[in-house]
Amino acid sequence: MRSTIGFDGLIMTDDINMHALSGTVAERAAAATKAGCDIALHCSGDLEEMHSLLEVAKPLSGKSLSRAMIAEDIAFKATPDIDQGELKQELDALLSTYG
Repeated sequence: MRSTIGFDGLIMTDDINMHALSGTVAERAAAATKAGCDIALHCSGDLEEMHSLLEVAKPLSGKSLSRAMIAEDIAFKATPDIDQGELKQELDALLSTYG
């Protein structure tokens, strides 16, 4: 999409566990990011699959991080009554259950 239509916004996949692509979940995520996606979504909650993604998933950085920050700014401007600090605490609490 980036080279074909010149789109420079945040690109994320649909759930990579929907079997629309061949290969393992990790191979699908790697292929998606190689194709230009910033974020590969994995929605099934399968812990074994999530562990396999750790091999290919990297923290957002560079242009991907910039795109995500712009998307986040736009989303929060559209919903100004959201308490970002409260959401961050809730996310941290949820993530700590997987540690």
